[in-house]
Amino acid sequence: MRLASVTAVEAQLIEFRHDLHRHPELSGQEVRTSMRVAERLRSLGYEVRTNVGGHGVVGVLRGQAPGAENGPTIGFRADMDASRDFSVDPVSYSSVVEGVRHNCGHDLHTTVGIGLAIGLAEIRSTLPGNIVLIFQPAEEAGTGAEAMLADGVFASVKPEAILAVHTFPMELGVLASHPGSLLAGRARLSVTLRGNGELDSAASDLHAALMAVSTIRPEAALEPTTPDFIYLDLAPPRKHHVETEVVVSELVMSAGIENSPQIRRKEMQAIED
Repeated sequence: MRLASVTAVEAQLIEFRHDLHRHPELSGQEVRTSMRVAERLRSLGYEVRTNVGGHGVVGVLRGQAPGAENGPTIGFRADMDASRDFSVDPVSYSSVVEGVRHNCGHDLHTTVGIGLAIGLAEIRSTLPGNIVLIFQPAEEAGTGAEAMLADGVFASVKPEAILAVHTFPMELGVLASHPGSLLAGRARLSVTLRGNGELDSAASDLHAALMAVSTIRPEAALEPTTPDFIYLDLAPPRKHHVETEVVVSELVMSAGIENSPQIRRKEMQAIED
C-alpha cells in the first residue's frame, strides 16, 4: 500500500475503533459491533457469514494469484465483546453505555482485524491462497469459540493456521512474542451446594479449600510472580433462588495451558473434601 493510502486507512481505523469503544456490547449482545464488521467486510469484497455461534462474523477472501485455489488458507481471529465495568473511562471517546466498557481491548482486536481486511483486499490479485477472518463473540463469557465451532465456522473454508494478537501495556510501536505461553489463561468454576443443613458453613469451608489451590494471595496479586502461578479470585458465596442453595464461584488465572489439568485436579479435590 502506498504511504498516502496507509495514512488514510489509519484515520479510518482510529475512528472505527473509537466508535466501537463508545458503543461496547456485552457477551452475546454484539449486534451493533457484528453489523459494523460485516458491513466493512462486504464493502471490501469478502464472502461474509453472520450470526455464527451467536453474533460471530466470518469473512473469506480468496486470492487471485495463479494456483491460489490450491494455496494455503490462513486465518486471523479477533474477539468483539466488552465487559461489565463501572470505573471511569479516561478517554475522550468514552463508553456511552453505563457499566459496560472495552477494558480488555477487544475494540482494538476487532479494529486490527478490519485493518488486515483492508490491506489484504488491496493485494488480493497477488495472494497465493485464501484468508479467513474470524470475529468472535462472547469471549469474556468463555462460550463464543465453542459456539462458533458448533455452528460450523470452518464448514466451507478451514484454515491451516490461525493467528491473533492481544493488547499489552508496552511502549508504543513495540510488538512482543514468546515461545509457548505469553499471557495468562482464564477459566471459571461455579459450585452449587444444596441441602437443608448448614449451607453457609459448608460454603465457607469450600471457599477456604479453593483458596488453598491458589499460589498467590489476593493482597499480592499485583506483584511480580513465577511463570507457573495459579491465582484464584473467589466471589463471596451467595444464595441462589432459594434458601436451600448456595453458589460458590471463582475466576481462575494461570500462566500456561499445561497447568490446567493440575488446577482442575486440585479444584476437584477441594470440592470433594
